[in-house]
Amino acid sequence: MGVVKGNFGDIIVTYSLKFVYGVATRVFFMSERKYRTRGQRLSMGQAGRLGAEAKVNRELAIIDELTGLLNRRGLTDEVEGFMPIADRGYMTLSLLVFDLDNFKNINDTYGHPEGDLALIEVAKILRKFFREGDILSRFGGDEFCVLMIASDTESSEKRAEELRQVIELMSNDDESIELSISGGVVTYELKEGWESIYTRADECLYNAKQEGGNQIWGSEGKITIATVELGH
Repeated sequence: MGVVKGNFGDIIVTYSLKFVYGVATRVFFMSERKYRTRGQRLSMGQAGRLGAEAKVNRELAIIDELTGLLNRRGLTDEVEGFMPIADRGYMTLSLLVFDLDNFKNINDTYGHPEGDLALIEVAKILRKFFREGDILSRFGGDEFCVLMIASDTESSEKRAEELRQVIELMSNDDESIELSISGGVVTYELKEGWESIYTRADECLYNAKQEGGNQIWGSEGKITIATVELGH
């Protein structure tokens, strides 16, 4: 009987140990899974934050801080996205490049803060004047670029000259600093690429400057249209 009792006691102890071990094991793995899941959630949260930060950094890299327009990098990225479509003949693109006449004199006479306000005002005019789908950029300094989407030579030249007149009229309409612009506008030619179209527009801008400024030039020379009146 003593042996039987001893064996029975050993069996009880053995099963008790197995039970305790089983419970402890389940608790361990449940805890591990809980913390592992929490860790995964943290990783997903961190990934979300990193994604948001990357988006913000991306926007900061392509947006001009002063005007809120695209900067040089942002513009070239947009242009390169549209060019394959234009190369297939599905879309007409035109590029306007312009700068403010005598901008250095504005900074020297009124100070850089006033010069900055002039740039901001031009950016506001661009937003109101061009269509929502057109690409607006402060390319650097006082130089601006506008990529006009689905715009042929005739319509883009007309629009560019109207812009020149509007800026001139608005700056003369109150006591603000008098502003005028000189620019060049050209239409994209198949397969020419960004550097080519920009160079051609910049050459037209140069011609406008050489002829005294406050004018827009296209591939065929100075552009003239009927006078624009504010409010019309």
